[in-house]
Amino acid sequence: NAIGGVPTPLEAQGTGAPGVSWLDAAIKSLKLTTSLPPLSSPPIESVNIDAMSVDFSCDTCTWAPGAVASISAKTNLPFSGNVPIVQLSQHVEILDQNGQVVGKLDTPYAPAAATGSIVTTTTPSAPLVVDDGSHEIYEGFIRDLNAATTYQMGLRGTTDSILDLGALGMVEVKGIVIDVFAPVAGLQGLKQVDFISTITADFVAVVEVNTFVDIHNPSNLTLKIGDLHLTAVADFVSKAVAGTAVIKDLTLVPGDNRVVAKAGVGFEGAGGDLALAILISSDPIPFNLMAFDDATPNVALNAGLNELQTTVLLPPHMLDGAPPNPPYSLTDMALKFLPTTVDDGLVEMTMKYLNPFIGSGYTFLHLFDPQDAASNPRGVLKSGSKVFEFLDDLTFTLSGNDTATVTFKVKLHADPALDRNFYQSLVTESASGRVQFAMNMHPIISLGQDPTQYMPDWDSAVIAFGIGGVIPFQAGSDFGLILNWYDKQQVPVVEATPVATPSPTSTTDAVMPTSPAPSPSPVATTTVDPAPPAITVV
Repeated sequence: NAIGGVPTPLEAQGTGAPGVSWLDAAIKSLKLTTSLPPLSSPPIESVNIDAMSVDFSCDTCTWAPGAVASISAKTNLPFSGNVPIVQLSQHVEILDQNGQVVGKLDTPYAPAAATGSIVTTTTPSAPLVVDDGSHEIYEGFIRDLNAATTYQMGLRGTTDSILDLGALGMVEVKGIVIDVFAPVAGLQGLKQVDFISTITADFVAVVEVNTFVDIHNPSNLTLKIGDLHLTAVADFVSKAVAGTAVIKDLTLVPGDNRVVAKAGVGFEGAGGDLALAILISSDPIPFNLMAFDDATPNVALNAGLNELQTTVLLPPHMLDGAPPNPPYSLTDMALKFLPTTVDDGLVEMTMKYLNPFIGSGYTFLHLFDPQDAASNPRGVLKSGSKVFEFLDDLTFTLSGNDTATVTFKVKLHADPALDRNFYQSLVTESASGRVQFAMNMHPIISLGQDPTQYMPDWDSAVIAFGIGGVIPFQAGSDFGLILNWYDKQQVPVVEATPVATPSPTSTTDAVMPTSPAPSPSPVATTTVDPAPPAITVV
């Protein structure tokens, strides 16, 4: 009662002094009666919301989103030293910045800790129940919280507590009044969305790109949104629809959120100019995004996000330009011919792989087509000609900003379109310490813990766009073994067929003039047929 502001009578009864009989009797007869005055200040002076998580994605979350909060409360309770509160529960109304009721939150008891007069706790997940009459207030609350730099959120109601009074045991104190406004860092419109890397791209019927982006959340709010569908517009005035962007199963945490966004732009209507800019522009392209009524499955959240507008700057030359963060180094690639190469055609290739998905690990699962080729780019090559084929044994995982230097085997390809003069030209070029090759590479990868598989285009035509689409491989004197391998492919292996020698004592049957002469037995030969051209994925 005293904590709640009501004068409270207090009676203290002596319990004795064991060991001293006369004092024990005196203490037991002692009885004091007094009154605890009400607190002169509110029992909870202020609250700081250190972190808060809201789940908008569940089936029942439209008007009852799940909420979890970590809070620190400054108390004015009549205790010396640390406030002995060890558990707290809340029964509060959440208010918007105008003092209107957004919803009601009731949480069960949860552990609490105190340092001096500051009590901290993390509430268990509980639904924020929005009554029918508060729907518009709730939608406005989301909208304002999204736009604000700092938002004042009200808490009004009571909190119950369990106090540890030591020898006196645990005491439950109910109905501690709370009526405060707490500052919450807002989302600031989620204006900072940065392009990191292209994952996959399709430029046939539409411009469809899987991009890796970073959504910066400046608040201390964690928002579980689910699938987010944004609309690409030509500009924020006309709002002419140009395309879409979809982020699957989105949960925004405070700080950086690196996620996959699938963007699509058609070649007609308002999307035509944007699609053309994405394909050919030499300048960064603004990709304007808005949230409309169908942004998420949660209609209340959609109403709150209907003023969300953000712009992502896409890099120039998305069709044929080098990505801002390449997947492998163009200066750390090497070829090594082994003594066994002449017989088996296997060559060691070394590549230094980088992580184009900054802040997220990825796993190189395998190659989509192991017969993708490293081939010489000069005009003497016919379409599809190749020097090497990959084997299906390349796999690794990169974390964060790590790099991986990987050595693996590639197989020389006997291409009938390439003669000895061509291979001799490669050997001549290798005398400089480098041999230039174009390389096709379409790996199957997954990002972080997401099992979704992607097939990016890591061809040298894209990655090495700025240096002509070719890669300078380091080569040593062992490169000359490629001629030995080539020569061995061209020399057929002849297996002689044994011919029976007649015995000196044998006789030869006469052949009648009307009998046809027998044909000689053929001599068996073995030749190496060139392998059929491999399928190259574009």
